[in-house]
Amino acid sequence: CNVITELRCKEYHAAPQDAQTLEGKIHILGYKELEVELEGEVTQEIFFVVRSQQDKVILGMPWFSKHNPTIDWKNKQLKYA
Repeated sequence: CNVITELRCKEYHAAPQDAQTLEGKIHILGYKELEVELEGEVTQEIFFVVRSQQDKVILGMPWFSKHNPTIDWKNKQLKYA
């Protein structure tokens, strides 16, 4: 799943629930459909909203499987092939 922090996303559809992750439980506040743009390609994606002290957006495995970008780990960049 895709995740965005409440600091970055102030308005969202409330749908509180708890979810189990590899690192323990996380409280999901709700969800928000957002546009994601990478190299000029825009897609609509659903993000779960969580509370965190960090201002983050995390793309999940379904997004990576769907778009299959090239990952440059050294320079921390995503590129479409």
